[in-house]
Amino acid sequence: MSDTIILTKEQADAVRGETSSGHFLNPVLLDDGVTWCLPAAVLSDPAHAKHLAALQAMPKRAVAREEYRWHVEALREKAERDAEREAGRT
Repeated sequence: MSDTIILTKEQADAVRGETSSGHFLNPVLLDDGVTWCLPAAVLSDPAHAKHLAALQAMPKRAVAREEYRWHVEALREKAERDAEREAGRT
């Protein structure tokens, strides 16, 4: 688990994009389909200073790997492939 900044869709949209030359924030959607997050490490990166006050005010919590949509989708895809392979054996 890692500490993350928790955002709503509106907050994620407000901070998404280039924050300084060559540096970007790209919030990630969690598997619940409504919660967005960023790693708390962005708070100490001067490249994202323009959003620092807003990000500091947002809630933070530990997020398990299993909560990330990409992780859940990857597990689903693997289960589907495994089921297809198993079906081909019978």
